[in-house]
Amino acid sequence: MIATILSTNDYTKKIAPILVAGLPQVGVCRNMSRYLVHEPTRYQEIEIDNFYTMQGIEQVQARLDQFWWETNTGKLIHISVENTNLE
Repeated sequence: MIATILSTNDYTKKIAPILVAGLPQVGVCRNMSRYLVHEPTRYQEIEIDNFYTMQGIEQVQARLDQFWWETNTGKLIHISVENTNLE
């Protein structure tokens, strides 16, 4: 997930066939709003993870880890952030 760069359109195109085939298998209408498909079960929904959001969260987490661990990659990230601030 860290190395992927999927846009929302790419994600939708890749996940649509899986949802169309998989939702009826679990007893859910395949035309159910995708917003409801990704809602948590505490709201009586299905809670299928949105991989687009997970991808972004994991990428940010990896960058923050590198930054705080003071690795060479973290130092490069810090330099890039400082250069952006200067501009």
